[in-house]
This record gives sequence, C-alpha cells and structure tokens, in this order.
Amino acid sequence: MSAGGILPAKAIYPPELIASEVLGSVVDENGIGYSRDIGRSSLFAGHRYYIFGDTFCKDVNGSFVGVQSNTVAVIHDLLDPCKSSYQSIEENGMVDPLIDQAPDEHDENPDIRTALWAFGGIAETSPGIGWIWYEKKTIENGHIIGHAGVGIAKVFVDEYTGALKSHRLPDLLFEEDEPCFGTTSCIVKDDFIYLWGFHKSDTFLARVLKDQPECRELYQFWNGVEYVADIKEAAVVLKEIQQGSIFRTKLFGADRPWVFVGCTKWADSQVMVGAATTLEGPWELFPVYTARPLDDGDEYSYMYCIYPHDWAFDEEYGMLMVTWSEHWPGGVVAAKLTFKMGTICQDMMPEKDDTHAVASHCDVKVTLEGGWTRPRMNEPEPFALRVEGPDVDNVEEAAMLLRRLLVKKLAGEAAVSPPLPPPRRRSSLREAFSRFFHKGGSSSANERSSDAE
Repeated sequence: MSAGGILPAKAIYPPELIASEVLGSVVDENGIGYSRDIGRSSLFAGHRYYIFGDTFCKDVNGSFVGVQSNTVAVIHDLLDPCKSSYQSIEENGMVDPLIDQAPDEHDENPDIRTALWAFGGIAETSPGIGWIWYEKKTIENGHIIGHAGVGIAKVFVDEYTGALKSHRLPDLLFEEDEPCFGTTSCIVKDDFIYLWGFHKSDTFLARVLKDQPECRELYQFWNGVEYVADIKEAAVVLKEIQQGSIFRTKLFGADRPWVFVGCTKWADSQVMVGAATTLEGPWELFPVYTARPLDDGDEYSYMYCIYPHDWAFDEEYGMLMVTWSEHWPGGVVAAKLTFKMGTICQDMMPEKDDTHAVASHCDVKVTLEGGWTRPRMNEPEPFALRVEGPDVDNVEEAAMLLRRLLVKKLAGEAAVSPPLPPPRRRSSLREAFSRFFHKGGSSSANERSSDAE
C-alpha cells in the first residue's frame, strides 16, 4: 500500500455498533429444550463451558422432573457457539449440578428451595484446577426470601468421566451484608485473582493470592487508591450494574485492554459496554444494544444476565458474541454484535514538535515507525509515523497537514533524490526524507503496529 493509505484499526471508542444478528437460543445437543438462565462461559482445562443458573430439567419425553440451581455444559465446537452438551444427567432426566447442595439444604417443603447461583465464572489458577464463587439464596415460589452470603468451590475435571466437577467448601467467605465478591466477574492476573461483586446495586473489587482463594483473611479490597485488608474501606468501581463480565481484549486497542459487558439494575435490557486502562478503572459504560426475547413476547419483560463471549468471533473485525437470559419459560439467547471500526493512515512525518501540534489539533494519535538500516546497506529505511483515530475525517486531515509540513520542510532542497550513499556511509536524516518523498512510498506502509499486551 502506498503512503497515506487507509488501514483497518480497532473499534472506535466510545463504542458504536454497525450491525447486529440474533443467532438463536443456546441449546443442548441432546435436543431437550431446557428453560435456564445465566449462560456465562468460562475457559477451563482447555475447554469452553457454559455455566447456567436455574435449569428446569426434563426427561427424554419432555416432562418436567425438577430444578437445579446451577448446571454446566461443554462447548464441543467453537464454530457453533449456540450448542453445548451436558456431561452428567441422571436416568430420570435431572441434570447433575456443578455445585452440590448440602444434605440440610434439601427442604421438604416443595415451595421452598436453596439456590446456589454462580454468576461470576471460573478462575483457573493452575492447569485443570480452579475456583468458582456462588451466592446462597433461599427461594419461595420463585421469589428470593433470603440471602446467606457467598461461598466458594474448587473446580476440577473428573478423571473417570471427564465431566466438570467441584468440591464445595463448607463455610461461606462473605456474609449477607457484604459485597458478593466473585459472583460478578473474576480474572486471574499474575499472582492474584481479581474479583468483582455487587452490594446494594454497586460493584466493588477485591483480590486474593491465586493459590489461597479459600482463605478469607487474605482478601484485599480496592479503596480507590490501593488494596487494603479492611472490607469496610472498599470503594465502588461500577455503579448500578446487575450482571456482567470483565475480560481482556484488543477490541478497543492496547490503551483499553479491559472491557466490561453487562446490564444495569434498571431492568432496561440494555447491553452496556465500557473499557478501561486498568482493572480498577475508572469505568464509564455506554448502551450499545437492546436485548429482546426471541418470540417478541411480553413487551414489559426485561432481559437479564448479559454476558460477552470473546472466543466466538474474530475481534479483529469488531465482532463479539453476547448472550442474555429470557424469563421462564425462555432460555439463553445469543447475538453477534459488530462494532464500528476506526481507521489508520500511515505516512512520512516531519519534526516531532509538528506532529504533536497536528495530533492535538485533529484529536488523533501519532506514533513513530521505521528506522535506519545497517550502514553498509545502500538504502536507509526512512522513518514513518502512524496516524490513528476513531474518526476517518480527522485521520485524513492529520495526514494531509503532515504531508504539507513535510513539503514545506523539504522546500528549497534538490528537486531530485540525492545520489545513493557510498558503502559504509550513513545518510543524514534530511537525505532520507528527501529520498523517500520523491519516491513516494514507505517500507512500513504495509505493516500494522502490534498491540502491547
């Protein structure tokens, strides 16, 4: 590509969609139509899994047999993200839970049950070993009448069946009046697990050493400046969020590697998206899409449990799969969202101070590319600058201004390229600029900058 060409960039920010496509319900390969919610996905032991909440189980004839408050299904084909498979089902049709209930949690009253809901996903701390946090609730006739707190379970793959299993620790980590850490989202980064959890409609952040997440006394809480031991000092990092996930991605570029996708507490079915430089934020969220039931049912029914699945499509083209939950008797619905991409223009650039002025005027980012070849080479590799921004008009204006500055810089120089330097002679910067300008091309024009992790 010649100098000044336009190349694809990362998605613009604040985010904006250019297309959306509802893919349908997330279904089981056994053909049984389960009504279920949550539908968050996690990578564990080399496989992708969907973690569901309340699952209304059926036998092979489609008859209802009971409710499990959490189930897990493996995704065999990542190219078919709407299909998964339960790995452990009883003969009567009950799907085995990922997190088992204790004997005293099986209430004899059919109208009351204990629910163990895992909204936050699995944190894999070593190959094949991980942890999952859950909320313990008491449900009566479909309504929450009690919240006991947050517990934790160790996750592993059963060596005999290959199914995902867990060992639930007996004590709760967080009490009923504390944030539900680990049940909004969790990420393993370096030596820590970072855990988000909501309390009274706001979301807080904690971290713990990844090798000792069962030790409550080792948890530290973000107070807006640093991590501290006192949970009472925890600061709000996200406001008015109900469910969602934070994940690492290059979708919005290297400057914003952490992205949140989820929904608010307002029952408005809005898919909220925001990006941040660090896990701690600051976060600002933007509505990009309204989730709807598949059958366009009750217009007053809201969608919830909105989650991203960055493994399903290619982020390089701005595509991201999200899912949301319908109310009973619905299920988990998937959609492909396509974000508007920015543009990049590459061209030769003049002095450093000039580039700063142009970047500020046009609201673009300018970075240096290229460098000198070895002295013995006949042709030095010219310097080039990469102009990047969310608005194509701003990018093109910046490139035009920089070209004009270059022309002005070279005014009065020889009308033809200076002769090639003799062997072992290092050309001056001015000669390199002049040679490149008259040739009209750049060896770096066809290269895209690699994003830093």
